[in-house]
Amino acid sequence: MFKSYSIDNNFLGRFNKGDDLFKSLSLFLENNNIKSGVISGIGALQKASIGFYNQKEFKYKTININKPVEVVSFIGNISLKEGHPFPHCHIVVADENGETKGGHLLEGCIVFAFEFSIVSFDGAALVRGFDNETKLPLWKFID
Repeated sequence: MFKSYSIDNNFLGRFNKGDDLFKSLSLFLENNNIKSGVISGIGALQKASIGFYNQKEFKYKTININKPVEVVSFIGNISLKEGHPFPHCHIVVADENGETKGGHLLEGCIVFAFEFSIVSFDGAALVRGFDNETKLPLWKFID
């Protein structure tokens, strides 16, 4: 299952020290009416909260990292979830020893410095809907 999209716009920006990364991304998407697209970014966090989806229990485990970390990988997509723009992002962070942890971006990732690129797509919005097999809100392609 797939759909083809054209690029509508490309946004480059940064968030301020102390911002919650997930909340700031969500607000940016809402304020700019971005309903589908892709996200990438680089930077550093004062602390992080990331999620791991347990495929047997069908729920997320939260991993809290309560120290400064570098963002070594950040990529995601944008779609509508429950009628609102939703940034579904994966993040990998490294500590001062280069040890990494990764998972889903959650609220609680506090920015030290963060620069991002968002490419928005033209056309019908990607929409998430409940998937019975995985118990996750996945893309539903509607013609």
